[in-house]
Amino acid sequence: MSKESAFSLRFPELRGGPVQGLNDAGVENFLGAIDTYVARECGQNTGDAKRDDVACASLEFDRFDVPVEQIPGFDQLREALQACLARWGEKPKEHRFFQQAIDMAKGKTVPVLRISDFGTTGLTGADDSGRWFALVKSQGVSEKGEGAGGSFGIGKSSPFAASRFRTVFYGTRTEDGGVALQGVSRLATHANASRKLTQGVGFIGVYDAVGGEGGDPVFRAVRREQDIPAFFRRNEPGTDIWVIGYA
Repeated sequence: MSKESAFSLRFPELRGGPVQGLNDAGVENFLGAIDTYVARECGQNTGDAKRDDVACASLEFDRFDVPVEQIPGFDQLREALQACLARWGEKPKEHRFFQQAIDMAKGKTVPVLRISDFGTTGLTGADDSGRWFALVKSQGVSEKGEGAGGSFGIGKSSPFAASRFRTVFYGTRTEDGGVALQGVSRLATHANASRKLTQGVGFIGVYDAVGGEGGDPVFRAVRREQDIPAFFRRNEPGTDIWVIGYA
């Protein structure tokens, strides 16, 4: 019997909030020369996170064809793409995007771009504070000091522009040995399995339906190393950004 995954893809329910379409302003800003934008934005973040004990931080780009069963939450991602197509399929741009994503997801493997930095501190902080929170779980929030090369603002949208699934994983190992992995899917409002409308941004990681303040759902990173698939683990401090369905 296979071990049950610690990862689940969930989209928060809309609950009267604004409907979110595919036209994400942050992502749209980087369409075009995607590779140039991704290298520039990730390079800024790497430089700002350099450890004091190294002379120079570095950034590496690697492309893989990854079996879909090795990607956490991929079956649920397929379902979300189908649900998005069902809601938005009458619009030409949306129909084309979601149909192409669904077609790619039918394969046994998908192209993945891994962006890895070295000589850096890793993403310090927790799910609700620090550099991890600023990059993975927030919008318009910066943990960088004055004079830093980026602010974890609009630039963090660039990897999503390079994903046919608008889905990116963030993995890190910090200097004190802490690890984390979480995926983010920036799609569009759709109906979930309970026929409730969702927000456009979902998270792949630990889901607790009533674990938050006031009984609200909680979406957390996976932080036990044994629960992180071996392919996504880091052996030294730094951060990996995984662009799923690299276009």
